[in-house]
Amino acid sequence: SCALFGHARTRYKQIWQVYSFSSLLRSSSSSGVGRRRSFCNIKMSADEFCVVFVTVPDEKVASSLSSALVEGRLAACVNSIPGVQSTYLWEGKVQTDTEHLLMIKTRRALFNDLETKVKSLHPYDLPEIIAVPLQHGLAPYLEWIASSTSSERSS
Repeated sequence: SCALFGHARTRYKQIWQVYSFSSLLRSSSSSGVGRRRSFCNIKMSADEFCVVFVTVPDEKVASSLSSALVEGRLAACVNSIPGVQSTYLWEGKVQTDTEHLLMIKTRRALFNDLETKVKSLHPYDLPEIIAVPLQHGLAPYLEWIASSTSSERSS
């Protein structure tokens, strides 16, 4: 039942994000049309965005790090994927651990601030922080990432 609840909670968040985005498009001037046009005419290029991958040891760290990044407007969305098996060389020995993989959607211009925040909160001596640039993306989704991440972040 916990897995089912987790799935329902994830689906609720997805629906809420779509609803919030739709509300943003409808809001503003008396008819709402002017706002919709100005928001949707923002020209976003996929190369302004990236996905950052970070592995963490457990759900507690995944949750706190994800919340800190989204609340600080360094990320629009963070997906936490549990049960990732990582095999790596550390201090001369092959290690295997089960981790959570965070998939963080953000703007490339925020990478350095995001990296600093992750390093300050991460329990590993050497955290994995890897950014992959986007080549393509749904324009309204990219606009949502841009509007959800701003230079006027809370600390």
